[in-house]
Amino acid sequence: MDQTLFAPTAISMFFAVTSAMEGKNPIAQVKEKLGPTYKMNFLLWPWVQLLNFTLVPLQYRLLFVNTVNLAQ
Repeated sequence: MDQTLFAPTAISMFFAVTSAMEGKNPIAQVKEKLGPTYKMNFLLWPWVQLLNFTLVPLQYRLLFVNTVNLAQ
């Protein structure tokens, strides 16, 4: 659910808002950058979440995801 619904929406909104603040065309930026970014996102995060929900104790899950997020 995260990778199919939230990730493309969040990535699109990030590129749209940052490009609008830079004075660039938001739609063009989303069309240009969404595909490659979503592909890289899909290569990393399903594996991270699989490890997170199977091996990481509950109290450390947020720390684990935040650490991976900083490292990427």
